Amino acid sequence: AKISAIEIISLDQPVAIQPINNQFSIEGEEVSLSVVANGGKGNLRYSAVGLPNGLTIEPTNGLISGIVQTGSSANNDGSYNVSIFVSDDNNTSSSSFIWKIFATFPDQWTAETTVNNHIK
Repeated sequence: AKISAIEIISLDQPVAIQPINNQFSIEGEEVSLSVVANGGKGNLRYSAVGLPNGLTIEPTNGLISGIVQTGSSANNDGSYNVSIFVSDDNNTSSSSFIWKIFATFPDQWTAETTVNNHIK
């Protein structure tokens, strides 16, 4: 007997969100951060709660973008507890991180700190 074809049946995998490092931004900064998720069934839908003022998430591709509003560093000492939600046809997965907003770059930040923590 000869096998002439193999049918691959995919099992629905739950939605998995790649972890997001804590973020650091300054007021007036233009932000572009991609939320990466995979798995699930059907098209993935992205939403977020707790983003700093001026930032939004694009619901079909997960891009967080915008300009951090002036005054955002005064809200809760500049700490935003951000929750990301990614849904497929059946389930929703979530991931959380902290986004810290400063009025200006803190004096103690060195070029290395900026590269390692800020520009990712």
